[in-house]
Amino acid sequence: MRSVLLRDCSAGILAAAKHGAWLSFDALRRETLDRHLELCKIMRDMNYLDQVLIPGEVGVMRHDCVHEEDSGLLIDHTAMGSSAVDRVTCKIETGEIGLPLVPRCTHISHSWQEGRCLRPLPRKAHKPKGWQDY
Repeated sequence: MRSVLLRDCSAGILAAAKHGAWLSFDALRRETLDRHLELCKIMRDMNYLDQVLIPGEVGVMRHDCVHEEDSGLLIDHTAMGSSAVDRVTCKIETGEIGLPLVPRCTHISHSWQEGRCLRPLPRKAHKPKGWQDY
């Protein structure tokens, strides 16, 4: 098994480790535990263990959530598309062509999804001076 894992990770993971990247072995579950343990041993033997992040130590926030376990922003793609169509329609109706002299920015609000990939705050989380709970 070790030679197969070494071959699997030699191209991508080892190249990233050689350049100083942090390595995160995601999807740590009971059924993947043996593979993750073997990967950690390989990284230890190659002196890259200090670059390995074990899930649970790392909180991950996605800028575009696609799964219910993701924590992060739920982007309203329908509203974005609708706004783009409105802008193009307006330009066609007014005969505008090319780039505008004054660029415009349209803001579409997103909502937060509380998933399972962020670490919980410590029980006695330090609140900065002046912090207010709303």
